[in-house]
Amino acid sequence: MPAKDFGGTSTSGNHDLTLLAHPSLVATTVEDVNCNPISVAKAGGPTFTITFSSNTTPLKEEIDYAGMSPVWQSFQDKGISEAAAKLIMASWRDGTKKQYSTYITKWQKFCNQRQISHIQPSVVSVLDFLTLLYQKGLTYSAINTARSALSSYITLENGTCVGQHPLVSRLMKGIFQEKPPRPKYTEIWDVSIVLSHLRSLSPVDKLSLKELTLKLVVLILLVSGQRGQTVHLLSIDHMVPMNNCYTFQIVDHLKQSRPGVKNPLVELRPFKDKSLCVVTTLKEYLTRTQSLRGSESQLFISYTRPFRRVSRETISRWVKLVLTNSGIDTLRFKPHSTRAASTSAASNASVSLDDILQTAGWSSEATFAKFYNKPIVKENTFADQVLSTVSSTTVQ
Repeated sequence: MPAKDFGGTSTSGNHDLTLLAHPSLVATTVEDVNCNPISVAKAGGPTFTITFSSNTTPLKEEIDYAGMSPVWQSFQDKGISEAAAKLIMASWRDGTKKQYSTYITKWQKFCNQRQISHIQPSVVSVLDFLTLLYQKGLTYSAINTARSALSSYITLENGTCVGQHPLVSRLMKGIFQEKPPRPKYTEIWDVSIVLSHLRSLSPVDKLSLKELTLKLVVLILLVSGQRGQTVHLLSIDHMVPMNNCYTFQIVDHLKQSRPGVKNPLVELRPFKDKSLCVVTTLKEYLTRTQSLRGSESQLFISYTRPFRRVSRETISRWVKLVLTNSGIDTLRFKPHSTRAASTSAASNASVSLDDILQTAGWSSEATFAKFYNKPIVKENTFADQVLSTVSSTTVQ
């Protein structure tokens, strides 16, 4: 286990403020843990428990199948062993399961109202369900998620998978033509606005634990270009202090994790302006929380008792609070927008594309170009400047 250096002060050195660090890659590891009985809630029915024998190799301590129980039951009906079914269920990330469960529940309600089988329906019923979602105003992306959810366990009358049926494919193309997906943001906020607010939270040793925590969370997001998910997974057990820098290895799965792709390192470097130095802020946070965290290894803990690890949703709420206090419109820009804001700022500052992709963990330039590289909202537009010039002249 790497040593933990919780003390010390940062040295300024000859460092420039770089919005993105320059990490190398680290191999992803998977940790085996013991398997416990799993409670499964059937849609519209009672909860039942699945217990796996101790000689199987579990993937997680607990897997929540609530909302996905029809998928599990379909595997049982096909005679698939519990061990194999468990591995198949583990192929979907927790976020995907939550999304799927929403549409599986809607599908079951749809079938119950029409008194049709939700396991082996006709293709007409599937087409009607997807069309109903379209008529209710759902986007192409949401309807496509619903199609994937049905494909996870439904077999049509002729044995075809939902997603592979030509009529379903043709319907989805029609929805795409009628309601093409649009990017969430056409432009992004200026990081200098948030950095100005963070600079005001100084010096760090005079801040409350809440202020210190919020400042550190957003600073890490901005200088690393990572998702809130990644920041949530940061652990002091996988933190390596070296040459006044701190490097975090991410050993858990990230959204972009897949076979053959390694997780990026999160590397935090000092900056000459102590009011914006993420290393200075991190050291103060580690010192302040050392006596509070006990055996808790997750970097971010709650700033109130009982000082335990926080959820990913809490991290998002913290980011939203900082954006709000900075003057960012959080009705328009969500916490995840920090990723687009930081990487777009780096691109505008002429950081190389390779550095941006490596730091943010993207393997394709297309991902950055399509979803994250946005024009930055400017306070003074061309029109504002023209009108200001006219209004400042004296009317004769």
